[in-house]
Amino acid sequence: MSDPARPAPGDSLSERLQSVTESLAAAATPVAVFHIVLHPALEALGAIAGVVLLQQDGHGLHVAAMQGYAEGEQTLWQDGTFEVFSPIQDCLEQRAALYFEHQEALLAAYPQLITPPIGVTVVATAVVPVLLIDQTLGVIVLVFSEPHEFTPEERRFLRILAAQSALALDRLTLSTQLQQQAEALSAFAAFTEAVGLNTDLETLTQRAREVLRASFPDLALSYYVLEEERWVPAWLDQVPDDLRRVLVAGLPLDTPAYLQAVQTEVPVFIDHWDGEVQRIPHTETFSAGAFAPYFRQGQPVGMLVAGLHDEPRWTSQHRVVLTALWRGLGGALDRAEQARQLEGRAALDAFVALTEAVGVETDLNVLALRAIQAMQAAQPELGVIYYELAGALWKPRVMSEEIPPEVAAVLRAGLPLETPSLMAALQTHGPSFTEGWDAETEGVAQTESYGAGAFYPYFSQGQPIGLFCIGTQQSRTWTTRDRALFTAVGRSLGLALERAEGVAQLAAHAQEVERSNAKLEAANEELEAFAYSVSHDLRTPVRHIKSFNDLLRKKLDPHAQSDAQITRYLGIVDTAASQMNTLIDAMLDLSRTSRQPLLIRLVDLENLVTAARSELEPEMPDQRVEWTMGPLPLVEADHITLRQVIVNLLANALKYSRTRPEARIEIWAEERPQEWAVFVRDNGVGFDPKYADRLFGVFQRLHRQEEFEGTGIGLANVRRIITRHGGTVFAHGSLGEGATFGFTLPRPP
Repeated sequence: MSDPARPAPGDSLSERLQSVTESLAAAATPVAVFHIVLHPALEALGAIAGVVLLQQDGHGLHVAAMQGYAEGEQTLWQDGTFEVFSPIQDCLEQRAALYFEHQEALLAAYPQLITPPIGVTVVATAVVPVLLIDQTLGVIVLVFSEPHEFTPEERRFLRILAAQSALALDRLTLSTQLQQQAEALSAFAAFTEAVGLNTDLETLTQRAREVLRASFPDLALSYYVLEEERWVPAWLDQVPDDLRRVLVAGLPLDTPAYLQAVQTEVPVFIDHWDGEVQRIPHTETFSAGAFAPYFRQGQPVGMLVAGLHDEPRWTSQHRVVLTALWRGLGGALDRAEQARQLEGRAALDAFVALTEAVGVETDLNVLALRAIQAMQAAQPELGVIYYELAGALWKPRVMSEEIPPEVAAVLRAGLPLETPSLMAALQTHGPSFTEGWDAETEGVAQTESYGAGAFYPYFSQGQPIGLFCIGTQQSRTWTTRDRALFTAVGRSLGLALERAEGVAQLAAHAQEVERSNAKLEAANEELEAFAYSVSHDLRTPVRHIKSFNDLLRKKLDPHAQSDAQITRYLGIVDTAASQMNTLIDAMLDLSRTSRQPLLIRLVDLENLVTAARSELEPEMPDQRVEWTMGPLPLVEADHITLRQVIVNLLANALKYSRTRPEARIEIWAEERPQEWAVFVRDNGVGFDPKYADRLFGVFQRLHRQEEFEGTGIGLANVRRIITRHGGTVFAHGSLGEGATFGFTLPRPP
């Protein structure tokens, strides 16, 4: 039965799909995606309503969007109802669309729906899965008030619509992830700018709270310190009085959430908060909690705690931003501790210079020098070196002047990778300290006078790249202050090295891209020149083949029986040589297309099409053709090469529709915001859509030479010309149902 709401035949589903594709490219939110998808689906098929149901983090389906229902109207999608609507579950499990063209078909497949639990009448229904490679994202469901016959074209339309929805959602997911990373960097930068060089704990945590509140207004933030084996709030956000009393009294070390964070040494995010399980009473108002630990010399000293009131789960955005802020606050707290450890104005100035260099400097020599100056300002007696790994040797890049010349000469020659103290530092992946240096054990000559050393290793992609080292000329017990100072300077230098490496990698990548583009352009030019040269040089041997073939034919006796077979062979050779000439001409034409300069000016597309028709029609005098041509615009293009495009497309349409009693060829254009789209549609043999990506390749053909002659160059030429104009080419078709080829050209601003 036909559907009275179905649109007019002229408004084709392919055209709707093209419009949907363009709109989805600009969709900025999932809601926009669903509106773009549902509206044309309802309009094109005449459905009364539609719904998009999406999987939600393994917690079943939820209604993402609906269209066609009045506000407050009872639907199939009341909370929980779709879970008993079996076609949806079957569609998800089978990853295949289900179509029910009338109510009898639906009830025959699912008799349990004969008395729906909500009393909504369902007549015809389409249930189409939204698939992204191996993921099932959800379903699109269309509901009809009358029986509806789903044609193959409509089914294909819905499949493509669902696939485009999946791609659009995937694009938005990637965009969201990039945005989250940007927000994390922004939060880190905002916090760094807000705290400056402040070392007051309450000020630091207050600034962290302000940065987080800017992104997440409902988030509560507090900071705890470890005192006498209990976690006590150093700064506490607004909480109910009964909870405040519990927290101020202190929480034991084995409080589950705190213990887990200390054991993992990274932020712990707990969804669906349960105060009873976590052994923290009066926390019923919180729905999720996060605990981020801080350590000093391997021991826990602080805990950044965040809580959500309204959302039961931490989103990826929460996690990325909070983790970035945890790192930033950690650096600030380290600086606060470093400031307390550093004594004297000179030491503080040197450390400030290092901190400033961390944020702006990318020269490794300058960064290492700032780190050396920071150490020596606090402890002038130290010898300080920054090593880099060169092959199997540690080579000093920067050394302090206090190192004796004879020792410096040995160090400049390089230390073996397996030097025991250096290997121990690499194995700890953190600062290591030796209180007694044995030159013989270490295998380093001229260092007998050294008594103690400390080493801070640096890694890139898991591989060692550098070592920051200090040494004394007497045996020494490294105090807590010594260790804290060295760790702080070493960590700051590590952050600076990471930043410098990132900047260097970006610069190297940009240069590599530039070099690759230049190589590609040069290779393309060489390839074009080669193709032209080879094609041109092939003419002579082919001409010789044809000439000697003719001479041989003249030598034969036309009445001899044995010569008749030879004549047939010579005819085959002649035909092959002619085909070779045709291919050579096509290759030369393709090469000229790429090399010929474009003269861009206004071109009357209607005159161009009319001239191409007049050129082609005499070649097919016996073919009946019905031409339909819509208004065509003036476009900015090269007249000569654009004429080749039009001739190729019209010749293709004529060739592949010649098997029809009457060929029907339509040419029209569509105006778009930034381009013109031009279409040529025929009623010919069409093509299998799964091979559409091969159509515009060189020597690519979807039909045998015996069926339709050709070289496989024409459409490749079309693509090359249109690409040089800044446009795109496209093709749509089905076997036996004709094809539509077209291209776009930019519109002048």
